[in-house]
Amino acid sequence: MKSLTRRYWHIAFLAVLLLGFLMDMHLARRYGGIDLRDKVLGSRSLLEGRSPYFDPWEPGEPERFADPMVPVGASLTRFTGTPFQALVMIPLGLVPYDVARYGWAAASYLLLLIPLYQLARHFGSDHRWWAFPLVAGGMVACTSWHLHVERGQVYVIYGALISWGFLLLHQRRDLLFGVLAAGLILFKPTYALLFVPLILHTTRRMWLGGLAVALLSVAAFLALPNGLAPWMEYRDAMAEWTRYATTAEPVSLDPDAFVYPPSIEGREDLTSMHPMEFENSSAFALAQAFLGELPGWTSSLLMGAWGLLLLILFRTKWRSMSRADLLLMGFILWLGCMLVLPVPRFDYQVVQWAGPLLYLLLLHRLPHGPWPAMAGLGVVLVVGALDLLPVNVLLGECLWSIVIMATLLQTPVRLQEDLHSSA
Repeated sequence: MKSLTRRYWHIAFLAVLLLGFLMDMHLARRYGGIDLRDKVLGSRSLLEGRSPYFDPWEPGEPERFADPMVPVGASLTRFTGTPFQALVMIPLGLVPYDVARYGWAAASYLLLLIPLYQLARHFGSDHRWWAFPLVAGGMVACTSWHLHVERGQVYVIYGALISWGFLLLHQRRDLLFGVLAAGLILFKPTYALLFVPLILHTTRRMWLGGLAVALLSVAAFLALPNGLAPWMEYRDAMAEWTRYATTAEPVSLDPDAFVYPPSIEGREDLTSMHPMEFENSSAFALAQAFLGELPGWTSSLLMGAWGLLLLILFRTKWRSMSRADLLLMGFILWLGCMLVLPVPRFDYQVVQWAGPLLYLLLLHRLPHGPWPAMAGLGVVLVVGALDLLPVNVLLGECLWSIVIMATLLQTPVRLQEDLHSSA
């Protein structure tokens, strides 16, 4: 009977996976990937000595640098990633955009599934066989995942690195974990918050791995036309973008300067997007909707309060927690801080939850009481099966965070490898 149940589970999982993949490839054919376009252009600009941030396309320049989503006459491009992101995505910048569009849609599935499968194989047990198809299949079934692929977003990269982080910590592969941690921070500096709970558990090999990535990154940038200048431009661009946090697009200085060609790189859909529903799951934006404009220091105050709350709650627990559990706690710290930043936060970021949720299901038992029901309600809200509020994803993420905190507080697990290492 058990083997039959597993077979049905796996058939259902494969069906969800196949249908999701076919749907997303159709979306890649039908829509141009408005968020992928600026990332591809950022990489192309980096390669050819243009500014990825302050050099939008103008008539007479090669159309491979044109992004029709940038308002005519704007002084900023739409690229908001770090120069390191542009560096890593250079392979997409080297190929025709059509190839990059389909290739990235397929690669997104690999980046979602491979780390989760590796986590399940390493941590899994016979009685937790259902965890991988549940998390992976549930993620693919989410509207947020299809939004991620249709827009051409890159959060699946960060989700993959977070998933591998749990694996590397448990395997005590500290050098590779240092490489991964440095990579995440170079992708987005705010990911440094993930590793704050681990600060007293770092090793020389972790620091060595991080240093190696930093030095190799510097060497790679020095080999490019503009050297390290893109990092200075990134700083200036982010300062400029804070003025447009509510509009999420640069302001046009001369809206009648020119008209974009109707077809760019053989595609006429670079401004098209599927009308699927999504939300701004920023708690800061929600607070401003009810309370009006908030002082600039509000976000910093809330982040400090969130960090202090976690410190108080876990003050007697953290010494007995495994390093992988500390990374899970770091994920909750990071998430809470991101929710109160005064910037939009859209549904496609949900993919970053895949690794933490799978790790939780594989390594922990949820405490008795309301916690399993809260976790289930979070799934229903995030998948989109129940519409309670205009901020269902925000509510679902908050429920998951509370469940993880309750689980870590009641059932901290100290992994055998950590016990041996401290002996």
